[in-house]
Amino acid sequence: MNTNEIEPLLLRLLSSIILFRALEMEDLADLLRSASKANFAAGGMVFEEGFSGHSMYVVVQGRFEVFKYVANGTEAHIAYVDPGEHFGEMALVTDNPRMASVRAVEDSTVLRFTKSALFGQPKVAVFLLKNIAALLAEHLTDLNQEVLLLNTSRVKSKQTNSSAPSV
Repeated sequence: MNTNEIEPLLLRLLSSIILFRALEMEDLADLLRSASKANFAAGGMVFEEGFSGHSMYVVVQGRFEVFKYVANGTEAHIAYVDPGEHFGEMALVTDNPRMASVRAVEDSTVLRFTKSALFGQPKVAVFLLKNIAALLAEHLTDLNQEVLLLNTSRVKSKQTNSSAPSV
């Protein structure tokens, strides 16, 4: 495929991602020109938790795993990231180290967007920050629901155990 055939496909991919919604095609095209393509072999690390980050990634092809290191060097799986999805966006809004590690599950390709490229265009930066805030609010709402369900099940468990007759 030549560049003219690829760009419309990538533009369509970007426009379908929640972080880039509501951006005009011209702005998306500018973003696409500022992105770099990166290929990862199966098992290849994109980044590791604890290190600083200045980029986010959009999966074009393949699959990635997000995980954390836990006690005794074991790993806790967090999520898989598939084509059309993104990861690493927290690096755009905070200077904190990466909270998790990401590696390719299979041979994969991403578009890498640096913080400076994304925020170098004020109009794009406003849309991006608004969409990141909405996404974080959605994740927080989901997390609150999970905590509520967990607490509710603990209360029910305590009530069941305390109402059991003593022998």
